[in-house]
Amino acid sequence: MFRGLFLFALGLLAVLFLTACQPAEGELGIDKPWARETPSGAPNGVVYMVIRNGTGKADTLISVNSPSAGHSGIHTHIDDGGIMRMRPVDGLTIPARDTAVLEPGGYHIMLMDLVEPLKAGELVAVTLTFKEAGERTLSVPILAMGDMP
Repeated sequence: MFRGLFLFALGLLAVLFLTACQPAEGELGIDKPWARETPSGAPNGVVYMVIRNGTGKADTLISVNSPSAGHSGIHTHIDDGGIMRMRPVDGLTIPARDTAVLEPGGYHIMLMDLVEPLKAGELVAVTLTFKEAGERTLSVPILAMGDMP
């Protein structure tokens, strides 16, 4: 019962946080960030989100950093002869007045060499660096496997 109430409260806080992060016209904003919980001993974690560029100029996500990981990066999935493989990318461009969706099976943020497992109900700090908008630091909620969108 306590766990359910705690997860409900965490979800409510996440909704309030996301509402506050809605970009106004002319701004770059981050919507619906979430991380996947990791099993004990897993070396890597993953973060997803929607990046909305409300400006009249394209911007590029050029790097990612997290104190919870030895190193972080932007990755995508490619079809390599019928086998899906993850590959790092140098950056992710978000066109003017458009969005970039980071989701399972597509672009995502990899947290590699985790300091400790990502645990459901906690938050992980992630700093995104954009070419134009500069740095944005997020507290990303970590969701349990059954709670993932």
